[in-house]
Amino acid sequence: MSIQSLRTGYTGLRASQIGLDTASNNVANANTEGYTRQRVDQGQLLSRDSIVGRVGQGTSVDDISRARDAFLDDRVRAALSQSAAFDTNAELLTRAESLLAEPDFGITSAMDDLWAGFEDLALDPTDTGRRTSVMNQLDVLTSRINAVSKGMDDLVNDTSARAATDLDSINLSIVEVAQLNAAIVRGGTKASTPNDLYDQRDLVLDSLVEEVGAKVTYQDDGTVRVSLNGMALVDGITPNALSWDITNQTLTHTTGYDLQAGGRFGGLQAFIAQDAADIINRLDQLTIDVADALNSYHQGGFVDSGVGGGALVSYSALDPAGTISVVLTDIADFALSGIDGTPFPIHNGDNALRLASLRDDQVAAGGADSLLGAARELVSNVGGRTASAKASARAQGDLAATAELSRTSAHGINIDEELIDLIRYQRAYEAAARVITAADQALDTLINRTGLVGR
Repeated sequence: MSIQSLRTGYTGLRASQIGLDTASNNVANANTEGYTRQRVDQGQLLSRDSIVGRVGQGTSVDDISRARDAFLDDRVRAALSQSAAFDTNAELLTRAESLLAEPDFGITSAMDDLWAGFEDLALDPTDTGRRTSVMNQLDVLTSRINAVSKGMDDLVNDTSARAATDLDSINLSIVEVAQLNAAIVRGGTKASTPNDLYDQRDLVLDSLVEEVGAKVTYQDDGTVRVSLNGMALVDGITPNALSWDITNQTLTHTTGYDLQAGGRFGGLQAFIAQDAADIINRLDQLTIDVADALNSYHQGGFVDSGVGGGALVSYSALDPAGTISVVLTDIADFALSGIDGTPFPIHNGDNALRLASLRDDQVAAGGADSLLGAARELVSNVGGRTASAKASARAQGDLAATAELSRTSAHGINIDEELIDLIRYQRAYEAAARVITAADQALDTLINRTGLVGR
């Protein structure tokens, strides 16, 4: 009986020691990024038969498990992916909005000044100072359109270069997950769960999902499969790299399939393919409307010599906003009169007034809007996109923070709880040690004092 008590006490002593070590490790890693709280999983050993019934034989330590919840991980990663996408999109749209420089130094301000200049010139078409002022205002308008166009092109190129840089980090994470899968397969057994490797992998997975919006699937052998649009980025111990075509702005799987990412990279992709493309298209259309209307109205008038007016501005159909420029070189070539006046110049300024009427004439958007209205619509569209993106980013950021808080409460370290566990295991250790002492004293009496009556 005492011999069995020694063994029973030993199992308690061993379990308590492992419990103390585990709780101590939790306390030591309370501030370690990615660390998951560990718990000792104990089980009761099979009892044995005795004369009076079955007697317990102590406890066993079955595993040291992580307090990890896959559901919470999925929830956090999904929230992080969407939050990163919204944040990135909002950041880029904010930069696009700043390029418009509204309301003080934007295209609408330049248009207002140009229409006002034509109105002023109509009062005295012969005034060279007013003609020069209108010429300068034309230069300002075309220069501002050029500046916005170049700014958008630079922003797209910067975004694409940033995507290429981010992809290097993403591919490194893909390789790292595959390597950790391999290490877990080698080191993960029932008797030896590689909790530290699981923690490292979860940390990389969090980062990978936030960056590219991948989906994580846990396998029975302890590995994970990471996929994007159904294509495996990590399949067991096999990594599959991604590539970014900076010319075509496409993300391609190693098998050759083009992918649409989520997360931060998806925000970059979406801005290039959708937001920037739409803004540039709207700017080009506005440029075409402005140039065609100015040229059409100017060509309907006459210069001082009675010759019909020529073009004021020109542009390339391949890049309207980036190439629009003033082609009128001499202020004497302004066609400001409504009639030719041959053989004598007629300075009635009717055509200057007609050019000023472009402020309100429905010549943009296929005759559905004015030039100024179209310019304001472009500005409001970009502003609306930006405001919506910022609001979405804030809302999704709150959701991500809430999800992370829930996960942290489940697997994070609570120092008070760990101190309670330390005390509990300490007392259990002392009690188990006392069991061994009591059994040892009983055996000492049996072995050393039996048969020594009277001594």
